Amino acid sequence: QLADLLAQVVNVESPVHWVAAAKRVVSGAGIQRFGSRIKEAFGEAVRLGVERRLFVKRDDFLWGPAMQQPPVRDRSELPAASRKFEFVPPEEIRRAILIVVQASYGIAPEEVPSAVCRLFGFARVTDDMSASVEPHRDALLREGRLVLQGVNLVLAQG
Repeated sequence: QLADLLAQVVNVESPVHWVAAAKRVVSGAGIQRFGSRIKEAFGEAVRLGVERRLFVKRDDFLWGPAMQQPPVRDRSELPAASRKFEFVPPEEIRRAILIVVQASYGIAPEEVPSAVCRLFGFARVTDDMSASVEPHRDALLREGRLVLQGVNLVLAQG
């Protein structure tokens, strides 16, 4: 049953961090505490849901089985408990970086983290958030999807 409930959350919010999905189910059931026994039960539900192909697990995120690209979502209207940067999947961060660079027609590398966080709806950008975005920016540069043109990052041509 928990796997099926998780699948319902995944169908609406994919990709979603498994803890965030579990907390939605727990909250919907009117349970206040997300203790170790509940967490363990959801860990098993995630395993079962993957086995039954209800969703796919990539790192700590649950994806709809057919989803290839995550949408870039504004989280500004979410409740504070759900508005955690660690609940943003790496693929969504990378996609947001590409969107920010394209929209800016070139952006200084050090400005990318705050622009990405604003796109996600975060009003305040912490050092931890910046530190989470920077490796993805650097990887896109190494992969040749972004290039440095003068002092600005731009999308690679082609």
